[in-house]
Amino acid sequence: MTLYKQLSTFVFTVFLLVVAGLSTGQLNETRGFLYQQMQSELDNSSQALSLMLQPSMEQADKVAAETLITAMFDGGLYQSITLKWLADGSQQTWVNNRTDAYIPAWFYRLPLFEEQAKTTTIVSGWLQLGEIEIVSHPGYGYRQIWQSFVTSLFITALMLVLMLTVVKWWLRQLLKPLQHVQQRAENVAQKQFSTPMAEPKTIELALLVRSINTMEAQLKLQFEAHKEHVNTLQKSLLTDAVSGLPNRSYMIGRLKSWLHEPADGCVVMVQLPLLEQVREQFGYQLRDELIGRLGQQLQALPQNVISSRISANELLILVEGVDSTQQHKTTEQLQVILQRFEQSCGLMDPPICAMGAVSRTPQHQVQQILSESDHAMRQAQQSEQQLKWFAQLASQPLSIEQWRTMLNGDLRQHIELYRQPVLDWQSHKPVQWELFGRLNYEGNEYHAGQFLPYLNMINKGEAFDRALIETVTANEALTSSDQRLSINLTAAAVNNTSFRLWLIEHIKQTKTKLQFEVSELLAVDLSDDLLTLRQQLAAVHCPLGVDHFGRELASLDYLQKLAPDFVRLDHAFAGDTSEQTTQLCRALCLTAQGLQIDVYLAGVQEQRQLTPFEQFSLTGYQGFIQPPKRVNEAKPVALVTE
Repeated sequence: MTLYKQLSTFVFTVFLLVVAGLSTGQLNETRGFLYQQMQSELDNSSQALSLMLQPSMEQADKVAAETLITAMFDGGLYQSITLKWLADGSQQTWVNNRTDAYIPAWFYRLPLFEEQAKTTTIVSGWLQLGEIEIVSHPGYGYRQIWQSFVTSLFITALMLVLMLTVVKWWLRQLLKPLQHVQQRAENVAQKQFSTPMAEPKTIELALLVRSINTMEAQLKLQFEAHKEHVNTLQKSLLTDAVSGLPNRSYMIGRLKSWLHEPADGCVVMVQLPLLEQVREQFGYQLRDELIGRLGQQLQALPQNVISSRISANELLILVEGVDSTQQHKTTEQLQVILQRFEQSCGLMDPPICAMGAVSRTPQHQVQQILSESDHAMRQAQQSEQQLKWFAQLASQPLSIEQWRTMLNGDLRQHIELYRQPVLDWQSHKPVQWELFGRLNYEGNEYHAGQFLPYLNMINKGEAFDRALIETVTANEALTSSDQRLSINLTAAAVNNTSFRLWLIEHIKQTKTKLQFEVSELLAVDLSDDLLTLRQQLAAVHCPLGVDHFGRELASLDYLQKLAPDFVRLDHAFAGDTSEQTTQLCRALCLTAQGLQIDVYLAGVQEQRQLTPFEQFSLTGYQGFIQPPKRVNEAKPVALVTE
């Protein structure tokens, strides 16, 4: 019960008791006054009537006596009048049982007035002529009290309504600071901090506000310290201090995550022998400055090009999500950067910076692709070439024109739906499904890693997402699902205003339980379009999550601003149980869980991989422990753990 209802009930009860007490006293006083008035009226009427009847009774004129009594009786103040003639013993009685129509019958049954009667003997000298008995009618008294009761009830109700209105207004003004405290407490729970609240004039509320401000300041310091700790861990564990680039540990995890998903791209290993000569001739300081400048140039490359320093004189560069043509263009860009680096190193005859490149194949594992890239780099050094590919790049399954023809058509005709269960950490039963779309063209299926580069090239990302969502909501097997269906959105869709408006309307019209995800790279950028989408989805109670959580070496400030409902840890964490990685993963999980965000472990292939994460309080997990299956195939069986 709200405070207003409790206070209103208390005020109503007290007011009712006070009014009842005052009304009872007033009723008794009024009843006593009316009783005396009716008794006095009865005495006067009895005396007056006996005097008026005396002449008629002396002459034994019964008609005149009856006429006189009837005229007086019709006034309605008497319940009965009885006239007894002593001469012959006859008597006549007039009775009035009428009641006022507007007075309830139950009110008449209340014992408010005792019966009042007056008997008077009519005499003529010493001769007794007769007796007259008059019984007063209580209707007058009941009528007066009823009118007083109705008037008092109306005034009481009016005063009560007025009082409750005033109390409500006063209470609302009084509790405004408390409402601000409630809202601020909810914001603090979401780790959304702001300036301290102003203290109200009420002493008790001022103490409460002061305590909230103090608590918020302390929690803010703790949360900022925790975020700084996470950033420090990322830098110390995953970043090379000299170049500012990711280190070997980060790149190994990134390669595992990249190879876990269907995608295209290549790996380039770079040998920088001139760094050793610079160190010998000019010292560590100049060498470190050169490495720092080179790192800045590599970080300026597109976001799908991830550069890392894996040893003192070696770099490893990952080029994600591009076809063979784009791979060649990227390596050409790298050649230009390295040539400029050679020219600016200060050596008269610097050795060539050798590059070995390997294009990804479906069979590649981390150690294999590293070994092949290292072998290609050694061949480039021996042949004194700047770039050497490990093998001739395989031809693309479709030409650019074929991709363009398919992607410009009706994509719904080519989409094949796959789904992968996300399992609850405790029960190991599906709690949601992650959906994937593949394109079927001329009998062959192509995964997202193959067609996404071409979607981005012809600006069809938004069209693909729209077609995928329409296909999902039109599928009966998915529409009847009790668990939510998770769909990854492309950056093109998120940044498209018309798509966002269409999406919200589509969610309102469909019965399918949808939720959406964006990559951490998109979340880190935190565009206004993404924040708008988050607000729109929240308005229709549709969750939004972040995929590949922990992949980007960036601040976690976006978690507070975006406030996603869930995050999926990057696949690299499930495959790396080293103490450093586990420490960083724990810090990431605590940060998200402190913001009341559900955390899911991704990339799980075996049951034993769950053991290191048992103390992390994760919500669920997914991976090839239950691989994706085409929609309409059999549902997975819940895992049983001992």
